[in-house]
Order: sequence, then structure tokens, then C-alpha cells
Amino acid sequence: MINTNVKEKPNSIFRQFFQNLQQNNGVVIWIMLLILVIFSAVASPNFLTVVNIKNIFRQGALLGVIAIGQTIVLLSGGADLSQSAVMTMAAVVALDVLNGDNSNIPLVILISAIMGIVAGIFNGFIISKIKVPPFLLTLGTREVIYGLALVYTNGTPKGKMTPEFRNLFGQFSFLGIPGQIIIWAALVIIFWIILKKTEFGRKLYATGGNSKAARQSGIRTDAVITKAYILSGVLAALGGLVLAARAGYADNVIGQGYELNAVAASVIGGTCFTGGKGSVLGTVGGVL
Repeated sequence: MINTNVKEKPNSIFRQFFQNLQQNNGVVIWIMLLILVIFSAVASPNFLTVVNIKNIFRQGALLGVIAIGQTIVLLSGGADLSQSAVMTMAAVVALDVLNGDNSNIPLVILISAIMGIVAGIFNGFIISKIKVPPFLLTLGTREVIYGLALVYTNGTPKGKMTPEFRNLFGQFSFLGIPGQIIIWAALVIIFWIILKKTEFGRKLYATGGNSKAARQSGIRTDAVITKAYILSGVLAALGGLVLAARAGYADNVIGQGYELNAVAASVIGGTCFTGGKGSVLGTVGGVL
């Protein structure tokens, strides 16, 4: 018996290692990312330069902001395909309200936040109360918001961007680090703490993992789901402002495609479609 155990020990160690990897998909993506970085560094001596690394993170920052919101919704067992429309609506309204006057910046932020909250409440309420499938409902919400943006702009967005607005939403640099990266990093830290260290985070994982058991244990799953969609809507609106600041303009399709990329980044980073499993750090790896 002793000899048999000794022979099987190496296999059990490897088996346990791979089981741990299967249970922590976020770790897997970082291992894959490390391999990709090593391969790229060998293939191109310019890959690991400071300028190139900055560019990679800066290009991923906007998607990273949106993907945090998508990760939260996926953890609840849903999905939010209306993010791109909220981004677009926030961008075109911001440009119109701003209209070259920096004193309007607080109003722009307030209106954008309200739009994200309203979209989140609508999605969360219909999904949690009426039980409409998340993909179907948020796809419909996306088309409605795109239509509202067209009506609001009459097909032609108006307004004027200002340098101060662009600097506020990521076009600045601190200690050589682009502002968009700083905004993304700050949100990653904030939402890592929310998901891992707060009551809402624990309830979110429980709701996505088994909503029936969560309800029976006293968790108001409807409220948790609605809060998840509100956070997704607010982050999408923030993403719209960051995107408008980066581009220097806004149009009626400026946010198109970001929601699907956000879903992909979240899932690649280890977040399950069925909910209850995933992390913000894994999503960062998925974005990169």
C-alpha cells in the first residue's frame, strides 16, 4: 500500500494542480498572458519598451472600464448588451450640454450618471421582476437607446469639446502615466474591494451562483440584480465620457461594439456566463 501511494503521489500533485487551475480561470488567463508577452518579446525587441507597454494599457483602458461593469452583471447571472448604447447616448448628450463651456462639466457628469442609473434600473427591474432573459431584454434596451440618441441629435450630433473636459476624462498624464490608465486602475481597485470585501459582493456571488438558495437564505436577489445593472449603466456612461474625451467628438455610433468586447474580455478572464464565478483581476487579464 505504501509503495502504491508513493507511485501515485506525482500524478495526484499534477491532478490537484490542474484542478486548481480549472477552479481559478482568472489565474489561467494571466499564465496565458505571460506566455504571450514572452513570445512577443522574443519576436520583437521593441515589445517590452516603456512606450509600447503604455500604449497597450492605454488602448485597453476604455474597454477595461466597460468590462468591469459587464463582469458585475455576469456575476449576477445576467448580461448587459445595452452598454454601447448608453456610452453613445452619454457621449452625444455630453457634447451637446458641454457646448464649449467648462462651467457645464458638473451638469454633464450629473446627466450622464442619471442616464446610466435609469438604464440600469430599467434593465434590472424587468429582468429580476418580470424574468425576461437578460440577453433579449438588454438587446432591446440597446436599440431603444440608440433610437433615442438619433431622436435627440436629429441624426447630427452638435456641441463643442473643450481641452479641460478631455483632460478630466483621461487625456492627462501623471508621472508619465496616461490618465486613462489611472482611471482604469482606480476603478479596478475600487471594484475589487467591493466584490471581495463588502456585503454586496458576497450577495452578488451568492445570487449568481444559486439565486434560489440565495433567496431562501434571506438575500433580496431582485435588489442585488438591479444594483448590478445600475453599476453597469453608470460605468458605461463613464466610458462614453472617456471615449468622447479621447476621440474629441461624439457621433451616433461612437460606442458600437464595446459591449461584445466587454463580454468577451470578462469571459476570457474567467467570469462564467451562468454567474457566481469570476473576478475583476481576471477581467483585467482578459482585456489585455
